[in-house]
Amino acid sequence: MTASGTSDEETPPIVTHDHQAELPRAESGARWGRSFHSLGLRNMSRRESVAVDLTPIQSKQALHAALKDALDFPDWYGMNWDAFWDAITGVVDMPKRLKLSGWPGFQARLPREAHQLKSALDEMSEKYPKSAAMVIYE
Repeated sequence: MTASGTSDEETPPIVTHDHQAELPRAESGARWGRSFHSLGLRNMSRRESVAVDLTPIQSKQALHAALKDALDFPDWYGMNWDAFWDAITGVVDMPKRLKLSGWPGFQARLPREAHQLKSALDEMSEKYPKSAAMVIYE
């Protein structure tokens, strides 16, 4: 503790819903008091492959429910794109491969949601290549 009453330890950033915000990851050694791992919010090992069948998906809500189920998001997952970004980059370990079957039909039915999903997964691959899934669109 310093004379001003603040801690000498690194202070975590203010969390916003801007998916562009850089948040420290547990493996970076950032000091949060308790890591995601110690809170039981992260799996210690990545699954090899996860498949999501997009064929029956007819709404944004159904898409988020399917992603939540397939990727083991917590019950408090917010079912929106900011929450999706937070979940894939800081809450769960993404699988090594993510197979999205029925992609062409899904993209035709829900083009905005398809764009949002692909953009988030592409951005994760760029920013966090070691943690990102190899995505197969078929």
